[in-house]
Amino acid sequence: MFEPILLSYSISTIAVDCNAFSDLLHRQI
Repeated sequence: MFEPILLSYSISTIAVDCNAFSDLLHRQI
């Protein structure tokens, strides 16, 4: 059984990773 808390934690972690990655791209350009 998948814990809803774990799922939301994974989604927020992925969102933070995407934000950091796009931030890095903008800094290089």
